[in-house]
Amino acid sequence: MEQEFLDTLYQTLITRYDLEELRTLCFRLSVDYDSLRGEGKMGHARELIQLLDRRGRISELVEIIKRQYPDVTFDQQTTGKTPTLEGSPVTETSSSENKPWVQIAVALIGAAAIIIAALIGLDQFSDNNGQAFSYQVQVLDSATEQAIQGAHVTIIVGGEIAPIDDYANSKGFVILSIDASRAGKLGKVSIKASGYEDYSDSINLNQDALPKTIKLEPSP
Repeated sequence: MEQEFLDTLYQTLITRYDLEELRTLCFRLSVDYDSLRGEGKMGHARELIQLLDRRGRISELVEIIKRQYPDVTFDQQTTGKTPTLEGSPVTETSSSENKPWVQIAVALIGAAAIIIAALIGLDQFSDNNGQAFSYQVQVLDSATEQAIQGAHVTIIVGGEIAPIDDYANSKGFVILSIDASRAGKLGKVSIKASGYEDYSDSINLNQDALPKTIKLEPSP
């Protein structure tokens, strides 16, 4: 893996994640946070990236970051190199811009990446019934309207379809991937958070019908 790309990942972790979020990230990657060497958030972020790089799992980290922060992109690095999917070798563009076949190859790779993303349900802009999309919801305190970090959001469709869940980040946001098997179906959203009443409500898994914010009542 190119060092410049790893540096970009490192900067993303230390600027976008607080200490608790970094612990949750390690949990989702099945990495023991306390076993990582280094001091504090910066040291643990560095060791986490090095560990995943050694194990060939950097692509897993990238996908989680993209789900939690859709505005973050790793398509183009400041080095002028474009990483391809799954950490495969990068394509030099700066010294080959005058070669038409290079431009064609880059265009084909970009088109293939878009097609693959659509097939695996990562296109967050698709909306109609039966089409995959990414659902973002913010969990707030009903009294103060402050974000509730760590709120556990679960969507249940029923039948043989497994529930999907995730935890809210420091701004209260949760992003869940609604694939084609769930899109357009009726289901239930439930939320649990320490110090708050449990929340449960029926939902229609249509992108335009889902709530953008959900407010929890503090426990008595």
